[in-house]
Amino acid sequence: MIMENLIKTTFDKLEMDSEAKMTIKNNLLHARKRNYTWMRYAACAATFIAVLFMIPTTRAAIVNAAEYLTRIFHGADGAEIIYEETDNMVKFSFEISDTGYTEISDGRLYFVLGDVRDDITDLCSESTYFRYELANSDGSKSVIFVGGTVTDNGWIELLFDADGNYVFGKRKVHSDGLAGSDEMPAWADAALRSEDVQYY
Repeated sequence: MIMENLIKTTFDKLEMDSEAKMTIKNNLLHARKRNYTWMRYAACAATFIAVLFMIPTTRAAIVNAAEYLTRIFHGADGAEIIYEETDNMVKFSFEISDTGYTEISDGRLYFVLGDVRDDITDLCSESTYFRYELANSDGSKSVIFVGGTVTDNGWIELLFDADGNYVFGKRKVHSDGLAGSDEMPAWADAALRSEDVQYY
């Protein structure tokens, strides 16, 4: 628009045959419009090509971000468990808690969690276990197993995500007969198999 005003102003100051002046003026204005039209098409083509080149780069950035996953879970005892996963690594960070899920009182074995205190003595043995499930607000769940006897007991906690996939486990398992070995007591082995979880 500025160029068109400049052409009009310049031709208004020229003194020549008005028909020749009009012809030259119109030719210049028409040539100017033709150049703008061509430049618009070129600009559109350049933008389209730039977008095509940017899509793979943007896609790669999104895929790389999606391949790195960090999730925070909480055990039944409130301990925070941070789960980090990339395409070639899984890493856990967790708080170590002295909180256990068992208590012995008057020769009886109790399951203890928060306000829950249940006598489970008759439910547990060297080969059987007590199972407790706790649903978390994020859809994940903790499954706690207690097994053994009053004098030789232990617990296992398994953490599952909202889709039911096993994420993490912790345990405090003793067995006088298995001390120092990699074997699990019969109740612990049965508990893990019941949830289709491999020995960890």
